[in-house]
Amino acid sequence: MGLGHVAAADLGFQWNPTAVRANVDSAGSGATASASTTLAWEGNLTATYTFVDHAYASFNDSGYLNDELTLDFGTVQQGGAAAPLGFDIYNLENEATGLDFIGISASSGDTEVLTTDLSAFSDLLAGDFLSFLALFDTSNAGSFAASYTLIFRDTLGTGASSSQQSGQTLTLNLLGTVVAPVPVPPALWLFGSALAGMGIVGWRRNGA
Repeated sequence: MGLGHVAAADLGFQWNPTAVRANVDSAGSGATASASTTLAWEGNLTATYTFVDHAYASFNDSGYLNDELTLDFGTVQQGGAAAPLGFDIYNLENEATGLDFIGISASSGDTEVLTTDLSAFSDLLAGDFLSFLALFDTSNAGSFAASYTLIFRDTLGTGASSSQQSGQTLTLNLLGTVVAPVPVPPALWLFGSALAGMGIVGWRRNGA
């Protein structure tokens, strides 16, 4: 995609309409006549054209397109704090136009448990990136998975509208497992209480 213009300088045009007029005059009033002549020009004609590549969204800046990322929170205890996982979105470095993040075009799975702080942005410059977080709600026990499809386009107004690219996607997959706290068996609780009672009795006897 790109923008261009043609500039003409020092153009000299030469045109002699004598043959055209002669044919028309000889045809007489009310008649139709046609003739052709050559339009010649001489001079210098300079054409300049500048272009930019399409924007390319990626999860890394390694020089190749990485269009899918999986983040795994591992196993977390129910009600515990799951540290957010960070990820970056790049507009791969090149002579590229800006990158717009339009939004999430599709999502599936446990999207109420595994979420992100993604928000729309525009004109992310070539070679630049933005950072975001994936979040995990550990309120309920279970194994969870969610997938998000992110959609992007070239920044509007940076090239010929007919060649602007829209619809590039990245896929973000999130995984995590929440386990319930292990309850203390009643027998073990009673045994512990008995040991504690015996300790108190022994202390009183020694004190006496």
